[in-house]
Amino acid sequence: MTGALRAVLAALLLAAALPASAGGSAEGKGGTLWETARDGQTVTVSGTLRRVGTGTFNDLVVTDADGKDWYVERAAAAELGAYEQKPVKVEGVVKLRKMKLANGKELPARRELSEVRVVE
Repeated sequence: MTGALRAVLAALLLAAALPASAGGSAEGKGGTLWETARDGQTVTVSGTLRRVGTGTFNDLVVTDADGKDWYVERAAAAELGAYEQKPVKVEGVVKLRKMKLANGKELPARRELSEVRVVE
């Protein structure tokens, strides 16, 4: 058995032994809110409001305690700008946007929030 093959087999065995998800708070049946959110569902998300992307193509996201990003509709950017880099609790309607790379590989659906409002 070559060293490279041995390394691949060791990595596969390690991956099989690890849990599918590390940590996180269960807020719905079967997992975290990020995992169970559905199109059209109204959710409340707490986390840090951050701007991600490049200067030209950037988005506001709420990064929750599990490190998952909830993208905020651009129409709400002006209202939420004052909360950037601060803890925030928002309510919004989920839209699941399918993501696919140029090579055809599918990524987990992006969670986008519309009708966003700050919850005090």
